[in-house]
Amino acid sequence: MKPTTLRAAVWLACFTADATVASASVRVAAVLSNATSSGATSPATLDLSTTAMQQMAASLSPCALNCTTTEVAKSSCNATDLACICSNQMLNANIGACLAQNCTVIEALRMKCLEAQNYSKTSCGVPVRRNMDQGPTTWTLFSLALVAVAARLISKIPSLNPSFSFGWDDWTILASTIVLIPADIVSQMVIDRGLGQDIWMVPPDNITQILLLFFVEELLYSFVVAVTKLSILIFYLRLFADNCFRNACYAMLGVTTVYGLGQMLGVVLVCSPVSYNWTQWDREHQGKCGDVHLMAFINGGVNIAIDLILFILPVTQFITVSWTVKKKIGVSLIFLVGLFVTACSGIRLASLVKFGGTQNPTYDYKEVSIWSLAEMHLSVICASTRQKPTADRAVRRSPVTRHVSTRHHS
Repeated sequence: MKPTTLRAAVWLACFTADATVASASVRVAAVLSNATSSGATSPATLDLSTTAMQQMAASLSPCALNCTTTEVAKSSCNATDLACICSNQMLNANIGACLAQNCTVIEALRMKCLEAQNYSKTSCGVPVRRNMDQGPTTWTLFSLALVAVAARLISKIPSLNPSFSFGWDDWTILASTIVLIPADIVSQMVIDRGLGQDIWMVPPDNITQILLLFFVEELLYSFVVAVTKLSILIFYLRLFADNCFRNACYAMLGVTTVYGLGQMLGVVLVCSPVSYNWTQWDREHQGKCGDVHLMAFINGGVNIAIDLILFILPVTQFITVSWTVKKKIGVSLIFLVGLFVTACSGIRLASLVKFGGTQNPTYDYKEVSIWSLAEMHLSVICASTRQKPTADRAVRRSPVTRHVSTRHHS
């Protein structure tokens, strides 16, 4: 969530994603020019008064105003011809290059923000966007996860079900559920600070806070996803007694532990200093980052591979059990819910492709954030669904499992 090309993306978002960035300053320059000359500006061409334009000009930095007035004079567009300004890609690219060379990121974002606040709906057809649907989605998923884990733990109360007991699989899933709380709080804080808005509509301080909160959310995501996988593997060890199967589970426990720790260390160490993760965007801080994209895709690929193995492992046991086909399919469906998590992992990985090339990070980050949160919550829900007592009883009552279990404990 912290591409090394973020600084370039910010500039592209401000200056080449659409033509409105140029139109504000260009129209300001046009009004100021016409106000001091023949007064030929047509009211139908300009959507605000000369006074408003002059006030807007006063809010712009000298470099921003100078870049637009200089570049529009070199172009084939009239300063009051908004249709030409909106469609002239070369003009907007030249203004962007001038701003990138002479102005700070914050100055450029301020110009874009003024444009969006005053003209976005009437100039080049670009609306002011604010997508806040992540909040309700997050808290709905949290409620479902809480219910699933509560049902799982209640089913283990000795007075209600003497044949079941608490184990490390329960404690690990409880740890994941507890960490979901700060993860969801951080998610809400990111939304409150402007996630889902175009970057030019977000105050500079909020951009830094959003990136910092994303850094924290990455760490929480890594913990929840890895620990939930550990919980599932420990559950398999309690459920099946076949030696080969158990050895495979132990091996996967080691792989998953290394994966979780490696992902968290990667998040922390990919940039130096660590604070560069959330300060690099303004080009006013010194630091360097490794290949964040490569790290993200490797982690995503390993994550999906582990999910698929977690699905295949119990299925290998059902094949050898003397059940009817109907019963095998029924019990397999209980474990099949884990593929929902794999689907989320795949969609999240696909969103990272778009994320890596985003020109508008605070707006496009929301997709990565939503699917990361969905994966966290669904992994906890699916891990608890696999713990249904019916699945446990069904497997424990199979002749093969009882025979192997007796031999294992003798």
